[in-house]
Amino acid sequence: MKKIISLLISTLLILGSSAQSILFSYVCPVPGSLGINPEQVPILKTGFPFDKRSLSNSLVTLTGSISGYIPCKLELSEDLQTLFIKPDRKFAFGETIEINLQPWLKSMEGENISEIYFSFTTREQPQKKRQPEPGCCAAIGFTPLPVDKGVHRLVANMTDNNLPSDYPAPTSVYMGNGIADSYIFFTPSTRLTPQYNEYLSIWDNYGTPVFYQKINEPITDFKVLDEGILTFAVNGRQNQERDCYYLMDSNYDIYDSVRAGNGYYIDNHDILLLENGHYLILIYDIQVVNMSQIVPGGNPAAQVTGLVIQEVDLNRNVYFQWRSWDHFEITDATWDISLTSPWIDYVHANALDLDSDGNILISSRNMDEVTKISYSTGDVIWRLGLNAKNNQFNFLNDPIGFSHQHDIRKLSNGNYTVYDNGNLHIPPESRALEYNLDEVNMTALLVWGFQYDPDIYAPVTGSNQRLPNNNRLIGWGGHTPLAMTEVNSNNEIVFELYLPDTVTGYRSLRYPWESTVFSTEDNVDFGNYHGYMLPKKYLLQIVNHYSEAIQITSSHNHQTSKFYSENLPVYISPGSSAEISLFFKSNEEGQFKDVLTLNFDNEDNTKRIACQLDLKGMYEPNLPSVQFNPVNGSVNVDPNTAITVTFSEPVRKILGQELKDADVPNLFIFKESNIYGNPVSFTGTVSEDKTTITIIPDQELLEQQRYFIRQKANLLENYYGNLINYSDFCFFTTGFKVYLDDPHPYDEIRIFPNPVKDMMHITSSRVKIEKVEIFSEDGRLLYTRHFNQRDISINIGHLPVGMYAIHIHTRDNYQVTRQVVRY
Repeated sequence: MKKIISLLISTLLILGSSAQSILFSYVCPVPGSLGINPEQVPILKTGFPFDKRSLSNSLVTLTGSISGYIPCKLELSEDLQTLFIKPDRKFAFGETIEINLQPWLKSMEGENISEIYFSFTTREQPQKKRQPEPGCCAAIGFTPLPVDKGVHRLVANMTDNNLPSDYPAPTSVYMGNGIADSYIFFTPSTRLTPQYNEYLSIWDNYGTPVFYQKINEPITDFKVLDEGILTFAVNGRQNQERDCYYLMDSNYDIYDSVRAGNGYYIDNHDILLLENGHYLILIYDIQVVNMSQIVPGGNPAAQVTGLVIQEVDLNRNVYFQWRSWDHFEITDATWDISLTSPWIDYVHANALDLDSDGNILISSRNMDEVTKISYSTGDVIWRLGLNAKNNQFNFLNDPIGFSHQHDIRKLSNGNYTVYDNGNLHIPPESRALEYNLDEVNMTALLVWGFQYDPDIYAPVTGSNQRLPNNNRLIGWGGHTPLAMTEVNSNNEIVFELYLPDTVTGYRSLRYPWESTVFSTEDNVDFGNYHGYMLPKKYLLQIVNHYSEAIQITSSHNHQTSKFYSENLPVYISPGSSAEISLFFKSNEEGQFKDVLTLNFDNEDNTKRIACQLDLKGMYEPNLPSVQFNPVNGSVNVDPNTAITVTFSEPVRKILGQELKDADVPNLFIFKESNIYGNPVSFTGTVSEDKTTITIIPDQELLEQQRYFIRQKANLLENYYGNLINYSDFCFFTTGFKVYLDDPHPYDEIRIFPNPVKDMMHITSSRVKIEKVEIFSEDGRLLYTRHFNQRDISINIGHLPVGMYAIHIHTRDNYQVTRQVVRY
């Protein structure tokens, strides 16, 4: 096509001869070009800002060989860098357009801008609809890899998470530490599996969806464009007017779409958000070409697909346009692309990126080529590809190069990555590659690569992403059932994800992500279960930030024998909050971690928005247990009370420092209601034996108010140097004040030892004890006896190991409740 254009050019590009005049560095359409859409808006740039005051519509003349004189106007972009010549109507099909711009424009510096005269010719007929890509569904027939290779640390299948029956649930496999801490963005391709449908999906490392939405059209390229902005492509090809990239906010609401300008339809392979807020997009442009004039046996009316790149805004204004017809030959295609076919896709661009110098990189699959294009002029800077017909680089240590590649990316270290599908390798094999390019000496050095063992071959799609922790996430594209592999800097596999047979994917991408629909705490530490019989309960607050009511319909976690939730579903009004109960229990020693997913599903379960938090708990008999008084969940607590925190053995500050009264405020969080509540100021005292800390609020607590206290982790240790690396907590609710004529200090009554094995001693320094009651954690009365003395001994060795509440009544109607651990 490029040669055809050069032979048919009948126009002249005339630039002013004044040495002081500024020349136009970018002209669109390229002078003499053919097959331009009638909707085209010509674009001119000099590389310098235009002086808006010098603009006048009288400076430009626009005529068509069929339309005659065409009224038009000159407009400038907001940054004054781009000049638009906007006709008042579309051009006719098959006409030559001539543009003459007189030399009276000026730059912002007052310099004259040259005159320019150029022409181009519009296409003969409307653009053809794009046909389905041959081979894009060819993800069948591969030998499945075994899921269990004998080294997997954890296998998690998500089919039990109340998912829709047509959702292609993944299976994730951990193989080691060092997995990236981010979410996976994926669009499963289900065209070969009618039992499944296509869903936008965000997965955690278990494969648990934190978002999914069913889309009843073909979708691809779901990713994060910028902080809080998501995008995905819809490309049904049967209704091209619907083809676009939708933009989503962090509430998963679609708020706009990106579409092509100048009469084109956007392609679904890639999109970039530019610093100026515009978008760089790909377009597939079908032209009718007489291929019999180019290759023997060519079809005289072949429909040939070329490439168009555009920079657009959300109003479909075009600021930059580049066409393969002006720079590539149809014969640049690789040998497996039949040039005698009635349908020819000679470029098949599938990825674009910006180089560090701001110029454009494109991956052309059907040319085995990566091309660098000048953003200033549209000229080709270089062409890379060992197997490409126009390769300009010497490949130093990669004897096979890449073939039918995807996903060109420029890294911050200056290198370039591609996903090598390897269609034309012998035998075919897919790889992830990273090159260092010397653009002066034109050499390509392969500095990293990963190839699966045994070999994987994925003929279509795929991705190669370098992560912030220097891991690599490789999306295998058209391969089943293995969808993606993550390797560390030593090429050791740390994570894999599998899909149901014949379900494939486009790209596999990781991003940090957080929805703003609702939120909760990032993590809950249940502390040490040692000394407890009943599950430890935590009240979790969930806040609805959305403008509409939501309902937390279900929850999901993995170690359900240890962690679980109650009080679901729960309805939350806009801007308000609600609580659910979380529990932890363990009958085995160890430290346990889990991830809790809180699900907000719509009525027909076609959309899920979820929020996650980390759960942590332990059962370590060798570490001190922590007991609060009032006990967790207590109600009707006297607002005048002090709070005691009792450890099962003496404790000190870390690094062997002795614990002092002044340290107490730094050891605890004390708030109204929950972790998000108003802070409560307090002081404290430490008992002489270093087993009890008394928290004393600076002001009397409110009546009928819930309070939350958390003991911070990693600040205390026992006298053997064992770190208390967990936090513990207590919720309690006050009642009404108890007024006493002669109130007693809280520490007049003592119970020791605590924890106790058999004989428990109770002493009262002033008032005789009248009655003692012992209650289990679930409130059952286990022991009651009347006394009339100050010192009492009770043998509780017959009671099961656990925690008990001791109610002590004195002769003057004073009541004390203490918590005791039986071991």
